[in-house]
Amino acid sequence: MKKFSLVDRNWFEHRWRAPQVDAWRYRNRIQFEHPFTLNKAKFNGYVADEVFYDWSLHDWVRNRFTIGANHAFNKHFTLDLYIMRQNDGRSRPGDINVLGSQLRFRM
Repeated sequence: MKKFSLVDRNWFEHRWRAPQVDAWRYRNRIQFEHPFTLNKAKFNGYVADEVFYDWSLHDWVRNRFTIGANHAFNKHFTLDLYIMRQNDGRSRPGDINVLGSQLRFRM
């Protein structure tokens, strides 16, 4: 079984908004991953932190901290379960706690 992995994702997005001003946003996510087994089922656990910079506001506007795990049932179907804390002083509701799931289907 492999050890810890580090994933660094950098993402630029252009947001077309009306009636607000269009904006560019930069997102950087650092994620540590580690595989583990539970009752013979293989999972990939992770801890991630993602920060958001908004050029229209010239400020770091959001931070998301996530802890979760995913399980690939086969090469087409993966389930992801996570807990996330979002700190955001600009939007409403700003600071939120999330218990989430994501189903991913690949062709």
